[in-house]
Amino acid sequence: MLAEVYIAKYTHAEYRLRAAGNGCYPPAHEMVEPDSSGWIAPMVRRRLDRLSRIGLTLALQCLEGVERVDAVITATSYGYLAETIRFGRDVLEKDERLVSPTPFMQSTFNTLGGQIAVSRQLTCYNNTHVQGVYSFALALQEAYVLLQDAEYETVLVGAFDELTPYSEAAMHSRGWGAKYGLGEGVAFFVLSTHPKDPIAQLADVYMGCGSTGVEAEVVPAGSYQRECGEYGTAQAYGLVYALDHLLGSGSVRVIRASEGDTVTDIAVRGV
Repeated sequence: MLAEVYIAKYTHAEYRLRAAGNGCYPPAHEMVEPDSSGWIAPMVRRRLDRLSRIGLTLALQCLEGVERVDAVITATSYGYLAETIRFGRDVLEKDERLVSPTPFMQSTFNTLGGQIAVSRQLTCYNNTHVQGVYSFALALQEAYVLLQDAEYETVLVGAFDELTPYSEAAMHSRGWGAKYGLGEGVAFFVLSTHPKDPIAQLADVYMGCGSTGVEAEVVPAGSYQRECGEYGTAQAYGLVYALDHLLGSGSVRVIRASEGDTVTDIAVRGV
């Protein structure tokens, strides 16, 4: 018999609109950086880029009061693209000599997962999914599978992506941003098999050419992208959007995202 998996806590970034759109595109949705002074030590905070400060702050807020963490799973579409390009440019401009290692250490896809582990002194399983729009659904799916093992009781799952000139160009080339503007975001969720006060039950994670077999009200991408913009892991904010409307309802919502003919559905049931 499969263990029931619940969402116990969640945190997410707040948004604001840019002052103006980019040509024919609507204004982009930018994250408002939260106050990290109570969560990250000053010496550490000075070395972190904006995405790491936001991501680490929200992850630590989500883990507040959580004593046991058995796994950390993060998801991203483009990762730390700005830091990656910065490191590559330094290598070229300095002829591969005397290059600062900091941009490299902050440019890998699993940077945020590592920072969370260091901050909480975790030695547990730690993985990052990088599969475009499917990243967050696959991260949730892996967390669900892990929690079927009795050794796992609590898993932190998060998603992160940032707006940079490079990611904006890449997303515009794919036709994103024309409807609701581009976006960025960070969101974290504590999944557990034995939560004290669960918010919702993770009913299903489906990927394929059809849709989940769970009977529920579908939350299409347009519903939540109006608030967060269009970006690779926007489905994570879609889960936040659904959870905000599920508290105590007992009803089911399916958060949908798609790329081409492939659909990803995340079904959650309010408790």
